Amino acid sequence: MPDDYSTGNIDILGVYEMAGGSGDVEYQTQAKIVHGSGSIDTTTYPPTAATLVAPPTTPTRTVLFTLNNGTFSSGDVIQVYISRLGASV
Repeated sequence: MPDDYSTGNIDILGVYEMAGGSGDVEYQTQAKIVHGSGSIDTTTYPPTAATLVAPPTTPTRTVLFTLNNGTFSSGDVIQVYISRLGASV
């Protein structure tokens, strides 16, 4: 996080599209917060499954998940992990 960060949630955005086909797409999000003190928080944002319902065939921006105010501070390092969980459902 920048040293001049004050307050507020942070949305993690993604842009996606499907070349064709149909069905929902499952993905997983996770974040690790490395605090300025050196401690590492891996429990606040554990691996969590989510679904993109009927993904569009044109590029579309969406919020994949949100880091909530108060769970991080200026000077922290946030590692974000996003992965697709197998095939379309």
